[in-house]
Amino acid sequence: MIVELVSKSFLAALVVLLMCLGCSNPSSNAPQLDGYEVGNGGVVYVCQSAGNAPTIELLDFYRAKVKLNQSYVFDFGTNSKTIAEKVSFALTRLRRLDETRVDFYQREASRFFDRAKFVDEASLPDTRDYGDLPVRAGCSVQQLVIQNQPVVNGEVQFLINNGLWAKLDTDRQAATILHEIIYEDAIFRGQKNSLNVQLLVALICSPILDTYSQLEYNQMMIRAGMATVHEQSPVWERNPFQVDGIYCDGMPFSLDLSLYASHPAKDLLSFLPVSLPAWLSVDSGGLLQGVPEGTRATSSAFIRATNGVAYSDVEVRLETMDCAKEPLIIEWRAGILQHGALPMAMPRRYAKLDGPDWLFYNARSGDLSGTPPLTAVGDNTFSFQATAETYSNLDIKLIIHVVSSATQISLQIEKEQSASRGNRP
Repeated sequence: MIVELVSKSFLAALVVLLMCLGCSNPSSNAPQLDGYEVGNGGVVYVCQSAGNAPTIELLDFYRAKVKLNQSYVFDFGTNSKTIAEKVSFALTRLRRLDETRVDFYQREASRFFDRAKFVDEASLPDTRDYGDLPVRAGCSVQQLVIQNQPVVNGEVQFLINNGLWAKLDTDRQAATILHEIIYEDAIFRGQKNSLNVQLLVALICSPILDTYSQLEYNQMMIRAGMATVHEQSPVWERNPFQVDGIYCDGMPFSLDLSLYASHPAKDLLSFLPVSLPAWLSVDSGGLLQGVPEGTRATSSAFIRATNGVAYSDVEVRLETMDCAKEPLIIEWRAGILQHGALPMAMPRRYAKLDGPDWLFYNARSGDLSGTPPLTAVGDNTFSFQATAETYSNLDIKLIIHVVSSATQISLQIEKEQSASRGNRP
């Protein structure tokens, strides 16, 4: 009997002990009170001075003014009126560098309010996911949005403090939407706080992003954990049709677009038509070809280069004419020697090795110019060598075919990689 009582007492004590241990030692899935990973949301910076109305600034903009080494301003365009227009304007600024990402963000922004709920509570719980920052006297951070990952059907994803939202102008409301959809992407990628998101939103909302090169943007997104090397956009090194070329009706035309596009990770690219005139076609290898038809018209086409993950579009323009009826402008200029087969290292140099004297070239840019004489009818073969610093050479064979009395110029390119003179980057 005594043994039985002891056993029951021991079991009861053990249960209590286990319950207490469970209370004092939260599981790894519970919010960690370290000031950074407690929750997810958007925050505003509110300042109050005696006798003045409080000022409210989006934390993204406030942090940019503190962190960036240049004066920060945001700009949503003079013609943008609604919140949706301002969001689209900011994303258009990003499109130059990352078309794939912009398409995704634009879709998410279009359904933001369908996933949001405005509440009139005096305040929302502080998520403390925004990190530390200098705080002026009389100023504090207040929670504007709490972002949840819905578990049950009908659960809202964005809980918004209606009182604070109403005090924001449409610029800051648009930036808040951008913050939440970009933060949603960052959380999916494993981000634990909103520090990187704040600065990225500030850049997208500012003309500062217009100064970024493709390489600078790619490096920033990888450092921020917002992209992998394979998610970078293909790069069109130069629009292949920024040329003063005239193409004749009924004369076959072709150009290898793969010479102009490359991927930062050296991924294999394929090419797709986005919008083409009826007489043009492009294959997956990038060969653009067709027979122009119609009189004195400029054809505009859009071609997409993709590695299967990200893509980048380019506009190509061809001016066609009836060469039998109109005189040809035979001063011809093209960047045909500039292409993506060499490393990105600059500067590149071009040297003419062989060919008739009537074709001139720019050794630094690769531009060509010349007026074919009447004696040039037929194939004219030129040899060039392109060099990217000390890394490697590329031999280029250029054939310019002149038809009749300088009525049509068509191009054919052959290239072969010379022996490298150093380690390629």
